Amino acid sequence: MLKQYYAEKIAELKEEKQRTESQIIPYKHFTLFDRIFRRKEIREYNNEVANSTPIYTLKSEIAKIEEEINRLEQEKKVGEPT
Repeated sequence: MLKQYYAEKIAELKEEKQRTESQIIPYKHFTLFDRIFRRKEIREYNNEVANSTPIYTLKSEIAKIEEEINRLEQEKKVGEPT
């Protein structure tokens, strides 16, 4: 019973971690051609990044999720019969 609970909880946390990681917008490199002829797209991209959730906030959430996963795994090991 407890083993199943821990497995489900850890799986949920790993899914949440993956969703949070997917929210981080990767830095995009623009070529010289882009910088010269596609200024509008670059401006829109920069506005999108500026309006998104700050990356450091997302990274701190990911760190908290990882800590919770580690804590649950430790509890699972302690609760298992040897």
